[in-house]
Amino acid sequence: MKLYYWKNGNEINFGDDLNPWLWHKLIPNILDNDPTTAFIGIGTVLNSSLRSKTPDAKIRVIFGSGAGYGGKNGNLVLDDTHKVYCVRGPLTARKLGLSLDYSICDSAILTRKVFDFSLSKKYTFSFMPHHSFISKGVPWQEICQQAGIEFIDSTKSVEECLTKIAQTEILIAEAMHGAILADAFRVPWIPIITHGAINRSKWEDWCSSIDIEYQPLYFDQISYLKTRSNTRLYPLKKIKQSWVNNLHLDFCLKGFRHIVKHPQFFLSDSDTMENLTEKLSAKLQTFLGDYHNGEFQQ
Repeated sequence: MKLYYWKNGNEINFGDDLNPWLWHKLIPNILDNDPTTAFIGIGTVLNSSLRSKTPDAKIRVIFGSGAGYGGKNGNLVLDDTHKVYCVRGPLTARKLGLSLDYSICDSAILTRKVFDFSLSKKYTFSFMPHHSFISKGVPWQEICQQAGIEFIDSTKSVEECLTKIAQTEILIAEAMHGAILADAFRVPWIPIITHGAINRSKWEDWCSSIDIEYQPLYFDQISYLKTRSNTRLYPLKKIKQSWVNNLHLDFCLKGFRHIVKHPQFFLSDSDTMENLTEKLSAKLQTFLGDYHNGEFQQ
């Protein structure tokens, strides 16, 4: 059974790279390089591209994944090659035509089972940006230093990111899996948007699973505008990029300083998180039972 997750060359992305780190701990001695059975866990990967990404799979095990990014032909169409145990949230369940019974939560919260998150706090505030905006060269570390908050680089190792999240009192997150792990570790989180490419749908899917409304703070008022009538962001192409960047970074710095003074954070109910963790654990036991009973043998 081969683990499938989104990977862009040698690029490291905390959310996606949680997959090999977590699943080899939770289901040891099951994953190998046999492509005829694919295990699909953490990530927004349930779309029409999944079949072409796993071309040799006769069985595709879906465990806590999310729908999104469409692919060329939109939503994933389930057939008898798909064995669904659970999905990220109700939006994914509806897109796939599944009963809401399959909607539990993003399977990344099972990290609670294998990582000691009861670490002493070192940082009052930390910020975890979306990985793609780090690669664009935005000097987040410098901005965070000026704002007096810790920078969590989502292109660093999973262990480093998990440790810093656990050591944080309040996480400011543009990276969704930063917020997911913060909530799982009982760290309050504040969602922000600094760029128009953020996928609201996947955030809304996960937030619905923990009974929280997704209400991000918009930081970029210069290179993108948020209209009053909706939440789409439009680029202002006529402004020189260097000027935009300077104003954008200055605006982000002011935004961070405002958050530090007036934090408005989110955190799911403790009982809710415990319940979702146990539901996913039960589903994982069902999967393990099916595996050892030979259900995935070709």
